Amino acid sequence: MSRDVELSPAANPLTTAGSTVIGAYADDDRRTVAIVAMDTPLAARIAGALALVTPRRIEERLVSGGLWGQQFDDISEVFNILGVLFNADGAPHVRLSTVYETLRTFPPMEVVGWLASDLPRVDVDATVKGYGGGTMAVVVGGA
Repeated sequence: MSRDVELSPAANPLTTAGSTVIGAYADDDRRTVAIVAMDTPLAARIAGALALVTPRRIEERLVSGGLWGQQFDDISEVFNILGVLFNADGAPHVRLSTVYETLRTFPPMEVVGWLASDLPRVDVDATVKGYGGGTMAVVVGGA
């Protein structure tokens, strides 16, 4: 079953790593070249929609904290798929290196700093039909 996702410019860009899930992407030299960050509610809702967990169960879980194990695995796969955003013919290959759930494992300051940097970025509010939404940032480093 597919779910429609609506995107719009973010009302409030993600600027801190508070309650977020962050995917760090690296080149062949293992240098971080991009990140995708989602607030935890958006990550939980996307993972829930992917796994067909009821929206009510997702909301109940959000009240009590971060993602549960399977949700983390599901959103990690979404981050892996998002890696295609950073690959183009003739360009160095980029792959997902690490996913951080900041409520459990705080990312290195290098990664956190990307959210407050002046690097090229896109911030969007995303809504998954029937599940709700949250904010996502895509930040790309200079080469």
